[in-house]
Amino acid sequence: MNTQPLVAICVPVYNAEQHLERALDSLVNQTYRNIVIICADDASTDGSVDILDYYAENDTRIKVITHTHNKGAGGGYNTCIDYALDNTNAEYICQMDNDDYSEPDMVEVFVETAVRSGADIVVADCFFCSEGSEHIKQYNKVSDCLYNTLLPIETNWNVIFDWVALWNKCIRADYIRNARAESYTKSRTADGVIRHCGVRFTEVIGECYPDTGFMLRLCVHGGTAYYIKKAFVHYVIRANSITRKAKSIAAYFDEVDATSDYYAKTGFNGTAFVKTWVNSLVKDLEFLPQAYLDGKVEETVYNRIIAWQNNQRALGNL
Repeated sequence: MNTQPLVAICVPVYNAEQHLERALDSLVNQTYRNIVIICADDASTDGSVDILDYYAENDTRIKVITHTHNKGAGGGYNTCIDYALDNTNAEYICQMDNDDYSEPDMVEVFVETAVRSGADIVVADCFFCSEGSEHIKQYNKVSDCLYNTLLPIETNWNVIFDWVALWNKCIRADYIRNARAESYTKSRTADGVIRHCGVRFTEVIGECYPDTGFMLRLCVHGGTAYYIKKAFVHYVIRANSITRKAKSIAAYFDEVDATSDYYAKTGFNGTAFVKTWVNSLVKDLEFLPQAYLDGKVEETVYNRIIAWQNNQRALGNL
């Protein structure tokens, strides 16, 4: 009988045949063996499903779930985490994008740290590398004094915000379960109707960042985080034009609005988080006016960004 905690690694997949084998190889070769790799294919139109089926046939730790229609990245996240919580005994949950890859000791170090520290979330640095390049840079934004210390999330929101993605974290499964339960309770109306469960991923097709909103809605439930000064995931930066950059930032707006709505409906005080997030996005938009004048940003995207900024200013977030 294996007494090591089971770790579920969630991998949403969509049209990833060019990079998927590298991602899966990095997971099946983890030094920590008691894992389940949950892959949710979001109705891919390339050879991704064939690759997933091949790996699943050769490694029983891999579970493949296929969507009959496209649900967007958030749908893949929800499918993976729901399966982990409802169909496995996983004590911890990790996630990796289908075009990234990890160091072989990632899960081993995550579990050792989580068990030793008792943290709800263990956060690591990451490697940034450009597509087609071997140049790798270890990336961190946390002050040295915050590493290797158990931090209450409630009083360290600005630190959590620096690492708001999901793919560089190991999260205690019961932390998510308890947050969801509290979410349902706080959002229930007097007649018992559940208005909102924000501790899930928004399901939007196209450019979106559902893990950002998910983490900001999860962390408002409190708990503790522990930072380790070690990088595991190789985050591959794809070629990115100014046009796509503008669309990418605009895609965050839905997550900001959904998160603000969640705070309002559940009574959580997330004002500091929202303000930090909004100001960070606006700072990233300094390129916008000239790019629009140069014809590199579509008018509809530009108008949406300006309208959103004006609305956030009216709300007092800028």
